[in-house]
Amino acid sequence: MAIGTQLYLLLWKNFTYRRRNKFQLITELLWPLFLFLILISVRNSHPPYKQSQCHFPNKALPSAGTLAWVQGIVCNVNNPCFHYQTPGERPGQLANFDNSLISRLLVDAGHILTNTSDWTALTDDLSLAVQRLAKRQDAWPNFPVGEYLRANETFSSFLRTNCSIPSNSVDQLMKARLNLQVALTGSGLRLSEIVCNATLLGRYLTVEGNTSFTHLQRDLCAVPSDLLQQAERIFLSQMDFRKIFTRERLLSSAADLQVLSQATASAAQELASIMDNIYTLSSFSELNTDLRLLLQENSSALPQKRFQAFSRIMCGHPEQDGESIPSFNWYEDQDIKSFLGRSRSEETDLENDTTSPFCKSMIQNLEMNPVSRIFWRGIKPLFIGKILYAPDTPATRRIMKEVNRTFQTLDVLEEVYGAWEEVGPRIKRFMENSLEIRLLKDFLRRPEVAVVVNLRLENTSWTASRLAQFLSTPDPDTPRRKGAPPTWLDLYQDLNSSLSTLSQVTKCFSQNKMEGLDTEDEMVERALELLEDRQFWAGIVFLLPDPSSSNLPPHVKYKIRMDVDDVTRTNEIKDKFWDPGPAADPFSDMRYIRGGFVYVQDLVERAITQVLGVFIKVTPENKFFFCWVSFPFSFLRVLNRSLPLFLTLAWTYSVAMIIKCVVYEKEARLKETMRIMGLSSGTLWLSWFVSSYLIFLISSLLLVTVLKVGDILPYSDPAVVFFFLSAFATATIMLCFLISTFFSRANLAAACGDLAYFSLYLPYVLCVSWREYLTSVHRILASFLSPVAFGFGCEYLSQYEEQGLGIQWSNMWSSPTEGDKYSLSTSIIMLYVDAFIYGVATWYIEAVFPGQYGIPRPWYFVFQLKYWGGALMEAGLPIPPAPIDEGDNRIEAEPSDLILGVAIHNLVKIYKKGAKLAVNHLSVKFFEGQITSFLGHNGAGKTTTLSILTGLFPPTAGSVYIKGMDIRTDMNEIRRTLGVCPQHNVLFDMLTVEEHVWFYGHMKGMSSSEVKEEMASLLEDVGLTHKRHEQTKNLSGGMQRKLSVAIAFIGGSKVVILDEPTAGVDPYSRRGIWDLLLKYRKDRTIILSTHYMDEADLLGDRIAIISQGKLCCCGSSLFLKSHLGTGYYLTAVKKELQSRTPTSASGKLLAAVNVSPS
Repeated sequence: MAIGTQLYLLLWKNFTYRRRNKFQLITELLWPLFLFLILISVRNSHPPYKQSQCHFPNKALPSAGTLAWVQGIVCNVNNPCFHYQTPGERPGQLANFDNSLISRLLVDAGHILTNTSDWTALTDDLSLAVQRLAKRQDAWPNFPVGEYLRANETFSSFLRTNCSIPSNSVDQLMKARLNLQVALTGSGLRLSEIVCNATLLGRYLTVEGNTSFTHLQRDLCAVPSDLLQQAERIFLSQMDFRKIFTRERLLSSAADLQVLSQATASAAQELASIMDNIYTLSSFSELNTDLRLLLQENSSALPQKRFQAFSRIMCGHPEQDGESIPSFNWYEDQDIKSFLGRSRSEETDLENDTTSPFCKSMIQNLEMNPVSRIFWRGIKPLFIGKILYAPDTPATRRIMKEVNRTFQTLDVLEEVYGAWEEVGPRIKRFMENSLEIRLLKDFLRRPEVAVVVNLRLENTSWTASRLAQFLSTPDPDTPRRKGAPPTWLDLYQDLNSSLSTLSQVTKCFSQNKMEGLDTEDEMVERALELLEDRQFWAGIVFLLPDPSSSNLPPHVKYKIRMDVDDVTRTNEIKDKFWDPGPAADPFSDMRYIRGGFVYVQDLVERAITQVLGVFIKVTPENKFFFCWVSFPFSFLRVLNRSLPLFLTLAWTYSVAMIIKCVVYEKEARLKETMRIMGLSSGTLWLSWFVSSYLIFLISSLLLVTVLKVGDILPYSDPAVVFFFLSAFATATIMLCFLISTFFSRANLAAACGDLAYFSLYLPYVLCVSWREYLTSVHRILASFLSPVAFGFGCEYLSQYEEQGLGIQWSNMWSSPTEGDKYSLSTSIIMLYVDAFIYGVATWYIEAVFPGQYGIPRPWYFVFQLKYWGGALMEAGLPIPPAPIDEGDNRIEAEPSDLILGVAIHNLVKIYKKGAKLAVNHLSVKFFEGQITSFLGHNGAGKTTTLSILTGLFPPTAGSVYIKGMDIRTDMNEIRRTLGVCPQHNVLFDMLTVEEHVWFYGHMKGMSSSEVKEEMASLLEDVGLTHKRHEQTKNLSGGMQRKLSVAIAFIGGSKVVILDEPTAGVDPYSRRGIWDLLLKYRKDRTIILSTHYMDEADLLGDRIAIISQGKLCCCGSSLFLKSHLGTGYYLTAVKKELQSRTPTSASGKLLAAVNVSPS
């Protein structure tokens, strides 16, 4: 039969199986699409977008100013991209962060400190007006001291308790009349000087009785000066000006009222102007609010809130304002883990460090959150990092002293706080105790004065009552009401807290960062010690011609040594892979800036120019990056990493089904039966390949459509992608064939085969991790595993997508990475090479390890000429001598009137494994028109003899002729007339009864009309006409066996070999098979192998019995019984009847029994 016909039949069988098993077919086609729908959902959630112009903030160097430099480090740690022009791009402006709270605070603090005189000058007009009234005798009352005070005064109790003045003296003082005119006019003397001078004291106080005055004056003079000053402040703070400036007294003199009103209005206007200026300087309150979020006591604040507060303080914008532009060179080292990790030495360093508790608390807060920890790792060298230098000479010390000067400028915050410590308490005392503020608050509450003040303030947001509320000092024991308007004390506390916190922050900086060593080796050793707790910044080695000289040469040479993780590797000039957009990733692309190399270089070079007296003016210019189409970072990572994984997983179900179906035909011995009928192994493998390949091509076509329509690969040529997937499909199918050779059980093969298939993908993960160390040769070697080669191809495909080019026929031969000789075409070639290797391995392993049903070839069979020469006779084995002839009395004479069907002459079969002699010089003939029963015990050689007759095994020696044709040369012609029914059913579960007849009929070379004609009669003979459209898996065991026997007679088989055709069937079906054999015996040579003696006796025209591979006897049943039998044995049992005698009938019966002697 032609190979084309065989291939057609096998393909029809395979596609019919898939067509009947709809669930498997739908799953094979839709399972890959389901996986890629996940990728499409990721793609839709992260669509590509057109990136507009990207403006990066300039990176200020130390020479631009310490604050600008520190802000550049902190605020540019993620190198944000802005779609608008940054402030630093304006001509003449370097700083980008003037809007930050820290920058505004320094400006505001300077403004306040330079305008402190306004606080005392605002009440000058009011003081002059009061002093002018004091010169009039009738303007001021002459009340007892106690009447000047409020009702709830504490002045008298302070004198008794704190000043230890006797109660009677205190009572006398409270009753003595105070000349307020003299007190307000003042003499410029301290209170202690007045009370100790009786004359001066008499001008102020009028006491009844000289003796009482003397005692009072003595007790007052005994009070210490500081207590007297405190008593004076309490008295002034508790004075009730409503008793002094009564409404009647003010209205009695219009001139006096006008003077006081105008003075109060002027003071109020000046105060409103100052407060407007202060409120425009909102940096103090905003800074204080954000600092509360960063302090340890506010641990409940969310990390994101803290991070935004920190960003507002240092940078002036929240973290979300900038857009991060990632680097797509994933194979380069990433330092995020090193930033987030913490060594054990760093933990002990926090515990044992001698820094202030504030600094420890701040560092712990920064370490708590992963995001802030990245910031801390970036700026830690700036805080506590050391700069080592060598050699330590007078000349190098001069340079490093200039370098250290930059860090010493951070003292400006401490200087500002020191100035505030001097000015702040004076302002507070003035606001709390000054008579002017007391008078101003009192006048602002007077309606007659408030009218004038409100007229003066009509163009401002202030009123007299609001100013009076602002000037009031709240009770410290009373909690502040929510929403209450702020007072001067709130402003003072905000300012004091902000300046105090910033002063403590500056103390966390190590201002003496320089450490000199004598040699470079000592510097390296010291640097390794500092690296343990990340306190090493850089090492500077000066290459001086004369280290002992104190003068520097005109040209100073030096080198900077840093940790390898903080600088770009010197063996990389540029990125290996081009991607659109700027090299803007701070962790991989900008290591020279992130690690601080350029900062150290700027510090040293500026210091050298300062020492040498050379001044260089540098005008930096910032550029923007042009527009480009950008893929989201997360999607490109998913595409690059998941495309090979998804495609590998997409075909796992198909792989399992292919392996299962291939192994099932081996397990069910269908493959063996089809080989008996003339099917070659190559044709069988080809049919499986074609049927599987078509399914894979349909799946690939659907995948390419999904990838294109889903906008996952928008730039790539779909034809190239389809060609790439078809190459992987070829390699995958051949890999399935290879895996199937190791199994004999279908379900086990499907499970383990799928696992083995996916395991071959895992080396690609290692290749990705070791990418930096793999050359093109290494990749080619790794590509001998098809999933690895496919992974490399997917990687190049995604890289071309990232570049906006996509994979095309023109660039598939080149790599997107410069210097890389591997490409997508290399991956495709390696996939076909893998497919060829898998195919050769399948052919070899199937021959050497054929499984349970087959004869293994030696491992060196490829080097044997007989394998390639087509010889069917095994050679090279020693042939044992023929057994001694024991006579012909056991073999009946051959019939002369019958046609010879099968002739076996001197047949020998020796299995190489174990050198087992299976058939020993067997000679027997089978005739046409007869059923020859072939009997023998298990292991007698029956199955081996029948396998040689069917062409499964080659004979070791001897000859076999079937219908006159030698099996060694004419096996293809023999198979056209040979029918076989093995011990097992040769049925396919998914095919119907008539489809089996059609399939095996065409396999025997029959035409369609012949098959159709024979199908009706054959199905009627076996009684399966009513089941012709029923799938064989739904038939009973007897029906399946009938169909298997009937298949052996399809195509007019002249020689039919039946191996135990009635084994395991019920008696009714067994009888039906007997009738079928008897009916089809005419003109056919039927060889029947059975273990049932009655079956052999009934059906067999001749019986051949073999043992140990030798023919023991052969002949008809009657011949064997007469020559080899020992007669018949009849046992008759007579029942003794005690009461009756035998009748005549029974006597006659007993007399007729003839018992033969043994």
